[in-house]
Amino acid sequence: MASVYTNDLRLEEIGSGEQSGTWGDTTNTNLELIAEAFGFGTEAITTNADTHATTIADGATDPGRAMFLKYTGTLDSACTITIGPNTVSKLWFIENGTSGSQNIIIKQGSGATITIPPGDTKAIYSNGAGSGGAMVDAFASLSVVDLNVSGNLDVDGTANLDVVDIDGAVNMATTALVTGVLTTTAATVFNGGFAANAVSTITTADNAAQLSLISTDTDASSGPRFDMYRNPGEAGADSDNIGQVNFFGLNDASEKTQFVYLATEINDAANGSEDSRFTIGALVAGADSSIIEYTQGTPATGADPEIVFNNTSRDINFRVESDNATHALFVQGSDGKVGIGETAPNSAIHVVGTKATNGFPSGILNIQDANAISTAGNGGGLNFVGKFTSAGVITTSGSIETLKDNTNTGEYGFNMNISTRTNGGDNRPAIKISSEGIVTKPLQPSFRAGRGSNYTPNAGAAILFDDTGSNAQHFNIGGHYNKSNGKFTLPVDGRYYIKAQIIFGPSLTDGQQMDDAFGIFKNGVRQAYSARRAEYVAGTTGNSGFFVDNADVIVSGSANQFIEIRPIRTLPVHGNSNYTMFMGYLIA
Repeated sequence: MASVYTNDLRLEEIGSGEQSGTWGDTTNTNLELIAEAFGFGTEAITTNADTHATTIADGATDPGRAMFLKYTGTLDSACTITIGPNTVSKLWFIENGTSGSQNIIIKQGSGATITIPPGDTKAIYSNGAGSGGAMVDAFASLSVVDLNVSGNLDVDGTANLDVVDIDGAVNMATTALVTGVLTTTAATVFNGGFAANAVSTITTADNAAQLSLISTDTDASSGPRFDMYRNPGEAGADSDNIGQVNFFGLNDASEKTQFVYLATEINDAANGSEDSRFTIGALVAGADSSIIEYTQGTPATGADPEIVFNNTSRDINFRVESDNATHALFVQGSDGKVGIGETAPNSAIHVVGTKATNGFPSGILNIQDANAISTAGNGGGLNFVGKFTSAGVITTSGSIETLKDNTNTGEYGFNMNISTRTNGGDNRPAIKISSEGIVTKPLQPSFRAGRGSNYTPNAGAAILFDDTGSNAQHFNIGGHYNKSNGKFTLPVDGRYYIKAQIIFGPSLTDGQQMDDAFGIFKNGVRQAYSARRAEYVAGTTGNSGFFVDNADVIVSGSANQFIEIRPIRTLPVHGNSNYTMFMGYLIA
């Protein structure tokens, strides 16, 4: 029968009839290991390890077998130590001798564990229950008849003492239960802290600090700390007030009055999506007022979290002061007008500053595009928006923007667009200023139309110039000329330049009267006659039966009035869209 190591010290148990002539050596080894089990052992943990395993060796020396076992090493977090095999039932005194101020956690199987703070030693035994093995604190409830302590006595739990005779100082690191009144004539020192289960008041007769929190720690963690914890013994709920600091004083009627307060509240208690509210409140003209308030957003409505100044809409100014300006940013409480560098803004935004004098174009307000220079259209811009529905929906109504001429680095050329928006249309440039200062108006009402075929209009009826797009010479910007009725409708009030040129023919004969051949009419009222006052004479005033006449005029008109060309005489009009033409454009 082979040897086994199933005992709690993992000693070799020689099988019957085994190790003839050498059993004495094995027995001596076992006696040494038994002695080791009453001794001291130390085992190092790998630096900053989160887990460590100590397994008592079978039939060989091992620090894990020692009754007093000290763990060493440097840790940056708690380390869980598993002692095996998990069938061993044994008592240890284990010391946490690691550096780094971290706990060690002793376990055997899936059962209970024991935590040992840094520098502490605990008596622990394992129950050897296999995979479910547990560690037990042997001194968790230690009863003794007499206990003589020549050094310090550190009580982390509750000490219930019938009679206490103290000849020197008392240092309590935990709870002291006093059922009556505790009166001290000097300062009381609580090295382990104290807990008050009812309302407490600190009263002094001077203006010294009634309560000072002092931390002597030198690490990077926060300290001193003041924690406020609302623990109702049940799950928190929305709108729970979780803490408030009130500042009271007496008004001139000697009434205790809350002048200022700091309040906190749970807005959403749902696990994983918690939200809060924080308010600094004060009396303003005798009314409770929110001075500064943080509140979470409302996902259902799309509202974002926000910090609000003056959420109760009091007449309170908001002012930001800089090194050289008392009103670097100013919101006027009486009407909400905003001043930048202005103490009394008189418009929605009122900006006051000093123009730059550094050689660049001077200005008080800079609008800069954050896009890279390689981005097409890089340049600053200003958008104008307005409501376009009764429900208050807004849209872009116009803009002013600058656009870099190209994406080349080091080149300054920028042009400027001033854009407007028509009903149902997009925002479009109405005025363009090139980097050279040339001004164009891409949407300026203008047209040129030609006559594409021969016909004879009736006297007094508009001549129809029916070609607006057969070549690049013809155009109808804005669509204000109607080729079906020959009328140019004025889109806006203003002054317009109007010109017409007509080739009459081709069958004119000598002696045909051509004076006042046609006129320029506005709403049926003649504004100008054709220029030539003659009769047709072949080879003199015309050729091959053709006669050319023209007229131009500047017309002042109102929106929706119309301009047309009417013949004075009944004459054939020659269809040549390049030369028989009608044109006009807004000039002012």
